[in-house]
Amino acid sequence: MVRPVRRERFADHAQGRPFHAALIEMRGPHRPHGHHDYVEVMAVVGGEGRQDLVTAGGDTHTERLTPGWLMLLRPLDQHTLAGTGTRGMTFYNIAFPATGWHAFADLAGLDPGWSTAEAPPRARFDATDAQATGVFARALDRFWDNPTALDLIRFWTDAVALLAPPATDPDRPPGAPPWLLAACAAMRDEEHLRAGVPRLLALAHVSPAHLARSVRRFYGRTPTDLVAELRLRHAATLLARSSGSVTDIAYRCGFASPSYFTRRFRHAYRASPREYRQRAQRAFVP
Repeated sequence: MVRPVRRERFADHAQGRPFHAALIEMRGPHRPHGHHDYVEVMAVVGGEGRQDLVTAGGDTHTERLTPGWLMLLRPLDQHTLAGTGTRGMTFYNIAFPATGWHAFADLAGLDPGWSTAEAPPRARFDATDAQATGVFARALDRFWDNPTALDLIRFWTDAVALLAPPATDPDRPPGAPPWLLAACAAMRDEEHLRAGVPRLLALAHVSPAHLARSVRRFYGRTPTDLVAELRLRHAATLLARSSGSVTDIAYRCGFASPSYFTRRFRHAYRASPREYRQRAQRAFVP
């Protein structure tokens, strides 16, 4: 099991660049380390290795690492790596500040559970495919060629496609009846959002029980939770794109009080409305 270790800071490794990239050939064990303020992407492209991982919640995992193994390690995750076998292990390592990543993830609509799940996000890719490995090779080339924040955004966009391949549009679940899709689409209008579930019911033209069964079947939640999610999405857009006060945005989106809105928003986006706005502005404004 990995014991608690000192967490390293991004500034100690970035050399003044917006991200750090390396191609590492590891034979034998490497010292344990944790992350204080950065996210790390590991992509194994050769050999074999092992990882002993302790997550932020204290869960422990020991994993065998082989080519095509890809993981996104979060702040507060800590791990010990070792190259095993005769050849050791070769992997790309890309690290970047957690604040920028969270802003990108929020605006890209990535699953918020990535930051709070028991284990870090992981996936498999074809390590013999030049297009897949090129995602990491290009990041390494850019790292040594005076990279910009735009180069980091390019890497995020490419890496997310490997970590989370395109799935079915969550706003148009397969098999959902047209009346339900049309009602949910109409609910994006602020007037309808403020009216809440009664307006969704009126737009659907079905009984309350039929609406509840259909929303549960195709969206996996209750009508109340679905409307709350649509309200929070619209609030996030307004926070990023407008200068309206948090109170005004809360009422525009149908929340009864700013304090309740702030609690729900923090739970969904891991930041207060003001923190979210500041992140979004830092992500795009020099």
